[in-house]
Amino acid sequence: MGNNTLLHLPLALFLAISGLHIYFGMYDFDFYEKVTKVLLMPILIFYTTLSLPIARSTLLLTALVFSGIGDILLLYSNLSEWYFIGGLLAFLCAHLVYILQLKKWFTFDHNLGSYSSISLILLFVFLMIGILYAYIEALMCLPITVYAFVIGTMMTIALHSQRAKYLNYYILIAFGAFLFVISDSVLALSKFGALNLTTAIRHLIVMTSYCLAQLLLVIGISGRIHLEVIKSNLG
Repeated sequence: MGNNTLLHLPLALFLAISGLHIYFGMYDFDFYEKVTKVLLMPILIFYTTLSLPIARSTLLLTALVFSGIGDILLLYSNLSEWYFIGGLLAFLCAHLVYILQLKKWFTFDHNLGSYSSISLILLFVFLMIGILYAYIEALMCLPITVYAFVIGTMMTIALHSQRAKYLNYYILIAFGAFLFVISDSVLALSKFGALNLTTAIRHLIVMTSYCLAQLLLVIGISGRIHLEVIKSNLG
């Protein structure tokens, strides 16, 4: 994955910018909040290009580009519902691309643990949809439903990716997907009035879980691809 010291620099920068963004958002430094949020995905894109050949990182880079677009659109969601819908669609595309990447490693063990995890994820998805339907307008029902099932699918595939030879990266990917679900759930519940949080607390929870989710997914996916590249070269 190239020079390890060089790779650590964008990761450290991402953590620093994430921390600043969370701080600025909690204390209403609106301009600096926007600037720091716009910087988040480009830093992870830079890290990915340092870590992997472009040919092996196309899906990951595409997911990050869609996430960056979603970040920008959601910054203006208070101006119009269409910005929120646009951000939702951008992140929907990001999740679909993450699914395309993760499904390459998908494996399903026909045991109680696997069936239980899928059942719990489905239960959570239906619970979220049921709660939100009581608060959202008819216009939002279809996009919210589709989004909930897509992110539930991403979580399912992340939990059932091959893990025997790649345990460390499996943990990063699975926990990253889980944090993404937490971030999106809190954002949706609080935005539509189903969860009563102050703006500062909502920003803290949503952006902390979101930043960590993207970071863990990028490190986990790029690390696993890197090991596969090494094995293919040796083989």
